[in-house]
Amino acid sequence: TAGQDFRSGASSGRLISSLSQEFVLVPLEAGMLTLPPVAIEYFDPMQQRYRTLTRELGTVTVTEGDASLAAAAFSSLDGGELARLADDLAFVHVPGNRLRLDGAPLDQRIGWRVLVLSPVILLLILRLVLVRLDNERRDPVGTRRRRALATARKALAGIDRNAPAERTLADLAQVIAAYVGARTGRPSAGLRTDDIRDYAASLGLDDIGDRLKRTVETCDSIRYAARGSGSGPSLDEMIDRTRSDLAALEKAAAKTRPAAGAALKTAPFLIPLLCVLALAAGRSRAEETARTPLDGNPERLVAEGIQAYTAGDLDRALELFQAADRTVDDATVYYNLGNTYARRGELGLAVLNYRRALRLTPRDADLRANLERVRSRASDARLHQNESPVLLRLSADAIGFLSRDEWNVLLAIAVWWLCAYLAFAWWRGGYIGWYRRILVASAVVLAALVAISIGYWYRESVRESAVVVQAEVDVRSGPEESFPVVFKIHDGLLLEIAGRRDDWRQISLGGEWNGWVPAGSVEAVNPENDR
Repeated sequence: TAGQDFRSGASSGRLISSLSQEFVLVPLEAGMLTLPPVAIEYFDPMQQRYRTLTRELGTVTVTEGDASLAAAAFSSLDGGELARLADDLAFVHVPGNRLRLDGAPLDQRIGWRVLVLSPVILLLILRLVLVRLDNERRDPVGTRRRRALATARKALAGIDRNAPAERTLADLAQVIAAYVGARTGRPSAGLRTDDIRDYAASLGLDDIGDRLKRTVETCDSIRYAARGSGSGPSLDEMIDRTRSDLAALEKAAAKTRPAAGAALKTAPFLIPLLCVLALAAGRSRAEETARTPLDGNPERLVAEGIQAYTAGDLDRALELFQAADRTVDDATVYYNLGNTYARRGELGLAVLNYRRALRLTPRDADLRANLERVRSRASDARLHQNESPVLLRLSADAIGFLSRDEWNVLLAIAVWWLCAYLAFAWWRGGYIGWYRRILVASAVVLAALVAISIGYWYRESVRESAVVVQAEVDVRSGPEESFPVVFKIHDGLLLEIAGRRDDWRQISLGGEWNGWVPAGSVEAVNPENDR
């Protein structure tokens, strides 16, 4: 476009607007040149329908100039068929050692989700442990009560059964008194046998209380008697019976424990279990739509395709690249397919494969150059012009500098860093000075990475972008051939899929420019959306 002029004003009580556009045509050969007709589509508010005005421009005579100019000098301006520009395209790419098999992004894979959730789970467990340790420091009586059974079991196991009876029985009686004292918050030295029985009775275990009382009384009578009684249970039986009785008391006491305390104790074990269940429920879509390997090594197929492309056998090259594409999801294959379609003159499919490659390798200079060169020759090229504000455009370019997977890697690193820093701050006792500033900066970076990751997910998985792959497509007002054509679109145009209905797709170009097209006329940039 050489220039354009838009004017608007009131005339006779009506708003009149006019748009003038100038285009420069550079003929390459002398002779008669027939200019294509000019068509303008507009909405007629009086008839409530779209109308098209067409004007024939006729034929002009092109005379030979003073200087002979090679056609190649104007290859970037002629806007002709793609075959004329094939030599201007960057050459196909040779794949590396291995092609990418799984096309699912990292955030849809179980391994990445486990990697991101693991530090969060570990941090929560650490927090619970630190809270518990802090509570124990502030509540020694509670700590003694919670550890009563473990302490009693350890003491029972440490009783020397080969020691003199007086010492062994004293240790056994002390274990019983210490357990009850710890559970009731009283010193064990001041406990009576009736207190031991009353504690068991408060838990509804009167028989165990009577048995523990008799055990302590038996220990005392044997200790202070001149001779041990020959009747009654042996020492081993008394120790084993005491162990089981104390365990029964602990179990009965646990039933009366507050629900919040029990939940706090079991939380470190429930969190990993819930995490595993969440990961299992959200398994990656790649596992559900795994590609079926075909006969032939994909690397060999691409290598043979490059040879056919170099020799000019585009049909054979296309067949080999398509065979490789059915087994892998690699940017090199998409790029080579784009080049092949471009040389064959199939502009829409070329743009589609270039954009699929751009999702995986956004910094490929050859890819971007070829995409711009092919896209500029689309019939609807002016619709691709970016008129967004400079700041917004620069932000989009900065985000697009990295791929979705690369941003996900940075997100995983940021999660691990922030969790590790929080763990360090909690361990040292708080945030002061520059510790707080680092924490705030890390949280801001993590929030930005999360927003970018969500934005990529929305753009590729929710907001479906597609490319027109047919030379010209009628856009209808409804999903049937009987609905009128509201406007036309052409191959290579990037648009948004707004809805699906059987073999029709609802497309949107923004504003009121939307309608329905046959499903086969457009293909999604994200190949997973078409499976």
